[in-house]
Amino acid sequence: MEYREHQDSDVLAFLGMAVVLVVFVLYLLKNNTSGAGKSARSIGPEPLSNREDGVRIEGPLDGGGADGVADPLSESSRSAAASSEEIKGIFMVVTSGAPQTQMVAMSLASQVLSKGRSVRVLLCDEGGDLALHSSRDVVLKPLDKSPKMLMKNLINNGVKVEVCPFYLANNGKSTLELIDGVGQAAPPDVAEGLLAPGIKLFTF
Repeated sequence: MEYREHQDSDVLAFLGMAVVLVVFVLYLLKNNTSGAGKSARSIGPEPLSNREDGVRIEGPLDGGGADGVADPLSESSRSAAASSEEIKGIFMVVTSGAPQTQMVAMSLASQVLSKGRSVRVLLCDEGGDLALHSSRDVVLKPLDKSPKMLMKNLINNGVKVEVCPFYLANNGKSTLELIDGVGQAAPPDVAEGLLAPGIKLFTF
């Protein structure tokens, strides 16, 4: 009788150890599965906001919309601004014989020069009369100066002023009749000046 009771207690102890072992194995399996899931989620690029390479992006890109896509209007505005900053000077062609129109041209040329931009002037048709010694000065208000006076001031400040060859040839004029600092333009040189980078053309 004592032997059987001892045998029964051994069986119960074995069963208890088996249960504990099963619970322990299940616990290990559960932990391994969750750990694998975490590892799988961690595979791939680290979120940009958590990187330590100095780049931190927490919202839409500069100039973009809510989805981070660049705004084409903003790009156009930046391109226009960049283009305006690249203007190096103007090429001005004066064909009008009207004193007020000539005055506007020379006044604007003077303003552009004062802004640090280059200025070049080509006189054609009736505008060529400004370059003659014999042409009269028409003084205009409110500056109380004439277009020729402003043009001479431009020349004194290094501005290249020329008359087109057609003006001289078709008006029976020669370079000897031109005021100091004015020469005869050469078409190839004029073309290069017009096509130079950063040069804008204005006609009066």
